[in-house]
Amino acid sequence: MTDAAKIVRRRRVFYIPGYDPIHPRRYRELYRKEGSEQAAISGYDLAIRPAKPRPGGYGWAVTAQIDGTKVETRVEVLVWSDIVRGSMSNTLAATYGQMIRTAWEYIATGALRRLMLMRKGPVIAALYPVGALILMALVAVLAGHLLARGALWLTGASGALAWSIWAAVTLPVAYGVLRWFQARDNRTFVFYLMHDYAYSARYRGANPPELEARMADFRARIATALAEDVDEVLVVGHSSGAHLSSCVLTNDWAACGLPAAPLAGAMLVSGMYELEPVRRSKRSLYVKFTDELVQDLSAMRHLDLVHCPVIVCHGTQESPEFIRQAQDFAAALKSAGKQAELIVVQGANHFEMLESFHNPFSFIGRAAARLVAG
Repeated sequence: MTDAAKIVRRRRVFYIPGYDPIHPRRYRELYRKEGSEQAAISGYDLAIRPAKPRPGGYGWAVTAQIDGTKVETRVEVLVWSDIVRGSMSNTLAATYGQMIRTAWEYIATGALRRLMLMRKGPVIAALYPVGALILMALVAVLAGHLLARGALWLTGASGALAWSIWAAVTLPVAYGVLRWFQARDNRTFVFYLMHDYAYSARYRGANPPELEARMADFRARIATALAEDVDEVLVVGHSSGAHLSSCVLTNDWAACGLPAAPLAGAMLVSGMYELEPVRRSKRSLYVKFTDELVQDLSAMRHLDLVHCPVIVCHGTQESPEFIRQAQDFAAALKSAGKQAELIVVQGANHFEMLESFHNPFSFIGRAAARLVAG
């Protein structure tokens, strides 16, 4: 979003993904496809070419001819997908090992006991990947066992030979069934959520050193862009990336030697903006939620530092807390006299929101176009 009297010719856009193992190349290809469709809808020319961000980054350059004005945009994905991939086990044995270690953290810290006292929704969400993995293992072993029983009936084997045949049939079949489940995780998200939970529980909630270093690099990249000779800088984030973007939005940039209101706009998709409810949840048993951390990382508490238009989005099929936080944050911004817009996507869950963002025909896609066009 830009001032009506201001002509934008040079722009920087930063996108912060959530806990996503996908290489940032995917975002570029989505932008290439959907950006061309958006240009056709809006009636302007768009050309995309490779760009060379700082080492460790990933981005592309965009040239657009809008209403007779040439606009140069550099889009940069703030990459931490390599850290996410490193936290995800590729083997079934490692995934089930993560499940056992994470379950032990829940039991040892008392999180499981307290979790059972909560509302049904959070309990189901927390236990879903563990329960689903156990059920998948039972189905896989049962399938192998039934085929092995058939083989034993046909051969009439007994004793040690029967056990050998049982193992030779059951184990490969069970492994194949589990691999079949794993290959369809883009529908169930069981393995994805197990990796996500294990990543949080591994250090009992404390950020791993590699993630702390990456976050410092993100701040440095954005600060460098804000000091460059560009007309505007926009920040966009999804999921945990939306939370990080809200922290960027409410950062005290004046204390960094920059203008107090350096950002031109922000788009926050399916994020958390107040950590106190999270602090009171089961995560408080293994996440180090100090008063200082909650205060510093809750954008809701720093509305006075928001000086640009903000678009807040959520889907109707997300968890109640994501919905509540998005609605409360947008309402709080408006009550504080800030320029804010709430976008609600009917029928979309947390993961489908990312796809909606890249679709020029969706509510989010059109809102993103408004964010850029002003």
